[in-house]
Amino acid sequence: VMVNWLMNEEPLTPTEDLIVGVMDHLLMGTSQSFLYKKLMESGLGAAITGGGLSDELLQATFSVGLKGVQAENSKAVEELVLNTLAEAAEEGFSDEEIASAMNTIEFRLREFNTGSFPKGLSFMLG
Repeated sequence: VMVNWLMNEEPLTPTEDLIVGVMDHLLMGTSQSFLYKKLMESGLGAAITGGGLSDELLQATFSVGLKGVQAENSKAVEELVLNTLAEAAEEGFSDEEIASAMNTIEFRLREFNTGSFPKGLSFMLG
């Protein structure tokens, strides 16, 4: 069971891209992230599916759900995702959580880990 959103019609500005990245990390970036943890603790499915933010294309998407969900629990998964996002919007995040997410993203940007892909080509294409 997956819940998906199209995030934008127009290209994101660099500021918007950073904000969306921080939000994604706060919601789905680690096993202790708000949405990730709620989904796993729900017992409605076996594992997380959909990695949250996908911003590689012109229009970014946000997808999240659970694998191994029994048919009768499909609606419950959708409601859990929507309710958890509403709760996050209402309660917000602590300064420490935001600083931690930004620190992780900054480290990732500084490292520029391309895996086995040549760094020179990544700079050229990026």
